[in-house]
Amino acid sequence: MKIKDPTIRKILEEHSFSVVRGLNDYIDLFGFPLVNSLKALRPKEHWLDAGAGEGKAIREFLLASSKNDIFTTAVTLKMSSPIIHPAHKTIVNYLEDLPQETIRSCDLITDVEGGLQYTDQLDQLLKRYIVWLKPQGKLFVSLVPESTWIEKAGELLSFTDWIMGISGLAVTPGSAEGALIIMKEASNHSLPRLKLIEAKSSEIFTRKFKEM
Repeated sequence: MKIKDPTIRKILEEHSFSVVRGLNDYIDLFGFPLVNSLKALRPKEHWLDAGAGEGKAIREFLLASSKNDIFTTAVTLKMSSPIIHPAHKTIVNYLEDLPQETIRSCDLITDVEGGLQYTDQLDQLLKRYIVWLKPQGKLFVSLVPESTWIEKAGELLSFTDWIMGISGLAVTPGSAEGALIIMKEASNHSLPRLKLIEAKSSEIFTRKFKEM
């Protein structure tokens, strides 16, 4: 496992992060942009749920949809029962440990308090999502408000304020605090390198990174 920070590793090994969220929970966070993106998925297009838990959101989508030829992938650390669908793949592993080519190009990526919420390699995982995302694809991210901070040039920024300042990305807020919708605005986006400098688990799990 590439995650080295002991606080984060302990949380992940205990699976104390686990919350079962369904499709309606996702929609509450992102609103109509997510609904429209799911409806717009065409045959052979791909939805990756990164940090999918028990895969409830994908299960509900597949159950409600007549689109049997949409590819779905759930990356999780634990799934009690398999998702049975011909165009679905479940990967039980850490996102940081996956070879880049494991994930096919994505039209839609969701990370709802998933990999980005717990990684100690925020920049590298975010870069992976952007590489996996097709030019017109959308990344839907939701982090616990006030849980993730980035120190930049002596100023402490929330994750939302920090990522909105990244050139080459178009970032819009979702329906709930901490929810963001991200698109690639240009092919020459550049993500600063980050270093984890603090991780604490109290009432909420918080991390602080620093731009290097």
